[in-house]
Amino acid sequence: DFLLLPNLTEGSSLFSDFGAPASDIPIPTYGNFPSGSPSGSGSVNDTLLHPAKFGVHWKTNTLYFSDRYRLHAWPGDYTIPFPENIKGCVLSGSTILVFTTSRVYTVSGSNPDNMTAELLTDDKAPYSMDRVCRIGQTIYWTTSFGLCASNGGDVKVITETHYMGSGDWEYSTAKPYVCDDILYLTGGSTVLRVELDEDVIRSITTLSSSAIT
Repeated sequence: DFLLLPNLTEGSSLFSDFGAPASDIPIPTYGNFPSGSPSGSGSVNDTLLHPAKFGVHWKTNTLYFSDRYRLHAWPGDYTIPFPENIKGCVLSGSTILVFTTSRVYTVSGSNPDNMTAELLTDDKAPYSMDRVCRIGQTIYWTTSFGLCASNGGDVKVITETHYMGSGDWEYSTAKPYVCDDILYLTGGSTVLRVELDEDVIRSITTLSSSAIT
């Protein structure tokens, strides 16, 4: 879409100040354009830019897509509904991980009019999006099963063989933090320092929460 400002004649100045900057000229929006308040009602907090240059927006149980290169245009049929409300979305490369109330899905594709959703897991969704983080293209989150990892292909519980005997430790309430590609899991008075090689744990060190500032 283009907006014609002036018609220039040969030999005329290439620029004329008409008194109003271009930013004051509104670009009309249409379709499912995100609007409203944050946290599920429509805002930049609920919107991603796909590597293929189109917008991804979620509201209640529906995922919306904009036209490529045209973030003001959100056609009504560029949508994918889910059976549950969407908590949040994270990109792993060009794959969108969609976290709903109790499930995790992948949405793949490079054209907003032809996106495909697949169920990744129906029992390993995080309690909330503050249990989700990313290192490189791998997404990590905590559940009652342990620390999960996915790069869009499948879900692995990478702590499955690492038993934590601490009585006050629960993966489901642990929050992950990333510093220098090291994952820290906070839970109770114990902090786990997890060194990773993609979805393989190299080492786990138990620290006191007072050691983390």
